[in-house]
Amino acid sequence: MHPLIDGIQSTLPGLKIQSTRSHEEGWDFHVLEVNEEWIFRFPRRPREMERLKREADFLEKAAPDLPVAVPRYEVLHLRDPLPFGGYRKLPGTPLSAATGSFSAVTLRELGQFLSALHRMDNFPDLPGEADWMEKYRVLEEWAAEALFPSMEASRREGLEKLFQHLHREMGKAHLPLCPIHGDLSAAHLLGGEHHLTGVIDWGDACIGDPAHDFAALWLEFGESTARGVARHYSGLIDPSFWMRADLYRRLAPVYGWLHDGERGDPCKTD
Repeated sequence: MHPLIDGIQSTLPGLKIQSTRSHEEGWDFHVLEVNEEWIFRFPRRPREMERLKREADFLEKAAPDLPVAVPRYEVLHLRDPLPFGGYRKLPGTPLSAATGSFSAVTLRELGQFLSALHRMDNFPDLPGEADWMEKYRVLEEWAAEALFPSMEASRREGLEKLFQHLHREMGKAHLPLCPIHGDLSAAHLLGGEHHLTGVIDWGDACIGDPAHDFAALWLEFGESTARGVARHYSGLIDPSFWMRADLYRRLAPVYGWLHDGERGDPCKTD
């Protein structure tokens, strides 16, 4: 951990580091909390450097139009050998640590947040429509190479059918693509006193299918919560919206299996 602290100190010599806490759960970034006040994100691989810059630029433009707090990068050091970005820690604790059901207020605030995000436009630097349409074809090819050979036939066939179904749905008509968070897990939603206080980790933000953000809520909190948020959502919910959300939800574990070698049941729906 010392190289990370040294990197921060050399870039911010006026910052007196009194305490640190490492958050190691991220796949793409090392995250270091300093003095319970700052969050510093260090790309694990060179290609993540561009994602960090894109995230910081997007949030700088988007923040004024979002109804909840998001990171505002005050430090963006993109030079080797140790690039990183830093922002003031947002209030609240991850909803992954919450117990019990969401309050009506939190459901409403999530719906208002997604409504505001999904109606934004004019973000040419985000990965666009062509990238989104290719995203799951690339994922399927990766899974075919890394997962399929060691999977039981029934599981492999189940996963192949899910991909085929999603490709058909995505190819039926022009999807209502818009800016999405792209990784709206419970760990990235902050809350306190029954309110949504912030949304973090925007590295996967892109022009994508709004159903994907609802799929993440469905995966993390259940279908009833996702639909409860949708009651406060002003964006378009087209006829195949929930079908696509369910497919995204059921395919989401593939990333984890590819990342750490876990095997699961791709046919499971709950």
